[in-house]
Formats: sequence, structure tokens, C-alpha cells
Amino acid sequence: MVNKRGSGIFRLSPVLQTSLPDKKIDCRLFFKISAGFGLRQRSVPMALENIIYEKKGTVAYVRFNRPKNFNALDGGLIKDFTKAMEMCSDDDSVRAVVITGEGKAFCSGGDIAVFRSFFDKDRAEPFRELIKALNPGIITLRRMKKPVIAAVNGAVGGAGMSIVAACDFRICAASVRFRAG
Repeated sequence: MVNKRGSGIFRLSPVLQTSLPDKKIDCRLFFKISAGFGLRQRSVPMALENIIYEKKGTVAYVRFNRPKNFNALDGGLIKDFTKAMEMCSDDDSVRAVVITGEGKAFCSGGDIAVFRSFFDKDRAEPFRELIKALNPGIITLRRMKKPVIAAVNGAVGGAGMSIVAACDFRICAASVRFRAG
């Protein structure tokens, strides 16, 4: 809930209060952090192929890193996303997680190149495989006992909307466009 002056400071539910040292979150601060401004703490990057995972202080940043494909989900990105969610969940020093995308899009959904390869076969197969592969990452995200913030930039489509919806908080840039299909 935004206070009456619209400062962007939100009070947390009692469940989330145990995850953070104080009882409120300044969403403007999280937006600045996800945009690359603000805190100048030592960054601890982790090596994943399609995701940039960084830890700055007690905040973990998970950035989809396929900007040329508008961060479209393929097998490698889904595998790295699931691994990043597990790393965030298992690390007790992480108190909050920010998920965002590199480039002009947060996540455009499933990779069209993967879908194209199934045009002569069963066209529903890539959707089944995408859902089956993404499900463990979404479940890990939802069960995480720390707040997960989606810092949404640019376009969001299909399965990318599922990731945004699974987060506890969503902060969107003015340029964000959502498309279901």
C-alpha cells in the first residue's frame, strides 16, 4: 500500500517482515538498484550462460541475458533461471531478489526459433516442453522465503508474464508492454 503522499514506500505483510530488517520497502530504491544506480557495494557475480547473477550486499540480482532475442526463453535460459532461483533460495545471506532483463525487454516469452522447428511436427510439443522445464523455476520462486521483486523493463510476453506474476512485487517502467500471446 502506498502512503497518502505517494512516496512509493510500502509496508510489508507480517510474513515478509521477517525477511527484511525493517518493516517497509522503498520501491524507488529497488528500481534504482535494478537499473544499475544506487548502492555501491562489492558485487559478487556467478557464472551462468544466459543469466547474469550478482549479489550486492544482501540483494541478489537475476538478469535475463539474451537481449538480441528479447530475452526469449529457450532450454538454456530456463535451466539457468531455475539454477539462479535455487541459488537465491539456498543462500541465507540473500534477503531479497530482484529479477530483470537486459536490453529492451524483460522476457518476450518462448523462443520463436524453437517453435519454428516444430511446424512440420506436433506444434503443441514446444509449449509442453517449455511449461515442463519452466515449472520447477517458478515453483522455487514462489516458495522462496524472501521477497522477490520483478523490475520490469520493456516488453513482456507469454511465459515472461508468468515469471512476473509469480514475483511478490512488480515494479514497471513507463514503457512496459504486456502481451499474453
